[in-house]
This record gives sequence, C-alpha cells and structure tokens, in this order.
Amino acid sequence: MDVVKTGNTTQQGGRVHNVLRKGYILHAGTHCNDGRPITESARYQEAIRLGIPIITEPSKEERKGGRDDLWVDRYAPKTLANVIGHKESIAQLTQWLKVWPAQGRGALISGPPGIGKSTMAHLLAKEAGYTITEYNASDTRSISMLRGMFGLGMKRLQKEVIVMDEVDGFSAQDRGGVGELADLIRKSNCPIICIANQLPPKLAPLQKACLVVKCSRPVKSTIATALLGLCKKEGVSISKMELETLCETGGNDIRSIVNQLQFSVGDNNASSQPSTSQKDATLRLDLFSATQKLMSNKRISLHEADDFVYVDYGMVPLMVQEAYLAASRSLDEAVAASEQISFGDMMSTRQWKTQDWSLLPHVVHSTVATSRKVTGPCPFQIFPQLLGKNSKR
Repeated sequence: MDVVKTGNTTQQGGRVHNVLRKGYILHAGTHCNDGRPITESARYQEAIRLGIPIITEPSKEERKGGRDDLWVDRYAPKTLANVIGHKESIAQLTQWLKVWPAQGRGALISGPPGIGKSTMAHLLAKEAGYTITEYNASDTRSISMLRGMFGLGMKRLQKEVIVMDEVDGFSAQDRGGVGELADLIRKSNCPIICIANQLPPKLAPLQKACLVVKCSRPVKSTIATALLGLCKKEGVSISKMELETLCETGGNDIRSIVNQLQFSVGDNNASSQPSTSQKDATLRLDLFSATQKLMSNKRISLHEADDFVYVDYGMVPLMVQEAYLAASRSLDEAVAASEQISFGDMMSTRQWKTQDWSLLPHVVHSTVATSRKVTGPCPFQIFPQLLGKNSKR
C-alpha cells in the first residue's frame, strides 16, 4: 500500500511517500501541524484536485475515552493544577515562559521517567496560549529541521513552544549534537523546552544554554492521595495505605503504578487487589551509583551486572574505563582489564558505524569483564576525561 501522510495523522503501515501521485492514498489528520484545519493544507487541496482518495483519522485526543484506553491517558492531567507534585518546578517554568527570553531562550526539565515531565511541559505551553511542536532530540532529523528553521530566520505563524524530548538520548559518540542543539536554542525565535531523564556530563553545553529545572518523584503519600479518586471511579477497592505500599514497591513511578493498577485488576474482578511486584531498583540508579555497584560487587550474577551497564550503555563503559587503572592492584590486572576494554571499544565503534545493535551485548559483556579483572575498590572520581577532550577538540 502506498500512502502519503499529512497533519496530525497516526496512520501506520504501508510505504509512506512525501509526494502525491495517482494511485496513492492520503491519510490526513484533523489539523495541520501549525493548528489550521486540515482542509486548508496545500497537500489536502492538491489531493482533491488530483482525485486522490483521502482517509481522515481522529487525533490522539479524539480517540481517548473508550473503555479499552489506558488509564494513564484517560486520567492524564488536563490543567497544571491536576499535576501531582512539582509545584515549585511549575512556578519556576511559568515565570520563565512569562518573561521569555529574559531568563534564557530554553528550559531543560530533568527527572526520573514516569513523573509527568512531558505532560507538565505541554500543559504549561497550552495554558500560556502557545501551540506545541514536539521533536525527539535523539532523532538527527529533528536537529536538521530546527537548523533549517532558525538558519533561515523563519517567522512563526503563531505563538509556539518547541518541545525537545529525550535530549539525554544523545550518545557519547554524538560529539557535536548537544553543542549544536545548545547553539540553536541561543538563536531561537521561540521558547524551547528540553526534557531529559537525567543530566549526564555530555549535556553540559545544554545546561549552560538553558534554565535547568530539576524534578523529583512526588512522595508516596501525595501520589496515593491523588490515586484514591482514580480507584474510586474505576471501582477498585484499595486503601490509601495499600496504595502507599504500591508506590513504595513501584519506586513512586506514577505511570508505572497507574498501569499496574489497570492491568492487575480485570473488568470481571474489579474488587481484587493489585499485585505489588517490586520494580527493579537498578532502573532508579544514577550513572555513578551504577558504576560503583558494578565494580564493587564481584559476586553478583552476570545478568545483574549487565543491568548496571544498561543503566546507560553509552556512559557506564566510559566510566569503567576511567576507573579500572585506579582499581588495579597489579600490572597483570591492568593488562587483563585493558584487553577487555580494547575488545569492547572495537565492538562499540563497529556498532555505531554499522548501526548493528546485535553487537551491544558484546559491549556490555566486555564492560562487566573489565570490572571483574580488577580487585581494588572503585575510585570516587570516575568522570570520563574522554568527554572533556572531545569538547575541547
């Protein structure tokens, strides 16, 4: 099937083309990306002129509300007042947007996944009268589009906020990507909000160009109080104390907790209690803690050791490379560890050049092997010097 997409359509499948031709089908959303009705789109009007079939699809918001939709979508905050926690962060961002660009042309929101960072950014822009254009910073095409818009000095058709999600998705090999994004923010003619789960050293150029707003997980009592209303509406029999226990075992990850409530309680057994499966604590570790645990705990299983590397497979290997010499108690240990590092470095280079992600486990295993070749304690200072040298170059 040959299709062409336009507007806020969600069509998937088929071969997607950018040019309208006879024999194609136009899948159109309800509105253009700049907010105009889809009927005003040049591509929509061209399809009518050529007699090309048009399939109009509802937006994500229009599809919500059914019995089978996710609770995290059904009960997503509609206003900033509905957001659980983050009052100080919301106040800080509201003031930044109100006086923009006096406090900087960009804002960088960081915090653990599942706490509502993206929702907060969207609601902030909406309540201030802005439209939202969202990009994924780990997609090089997004950076190219921004470069084109700002390089040509394009005027915005309306008040607009650009949201750059997953800015921590830049790998350690993306030496110039973070710096270029920071330069684009400094030249931007509209507010840009960047979102990251953590602030690794590679994002230092971005932190200098943006107002940094750090969000933490709301406490369990705040989350439990907010979720009691949700449970009442869905007929879930659960006490506040039980919800607090669920928050504790789920790491206070709101998205994860709501999903757990929905999928643990079936329609035919609404009175049953949700399970309280333990969320992997490794997912909540920062880079330094993950590297410390990897190099200090020699007796954990290889699977558990791999999980420490997967906290950030771009950064943890670099931090182990920085630490292994100080943790080596003999020349033989240093030689054996360096051989593993050399192998992992070759695999990593080939992986990024060929985009062959089947090589990633080899990179991870070589990092674990390096940590087990040395017997000394992990040094406290393990910031990779490689990043600093790359930034200088």
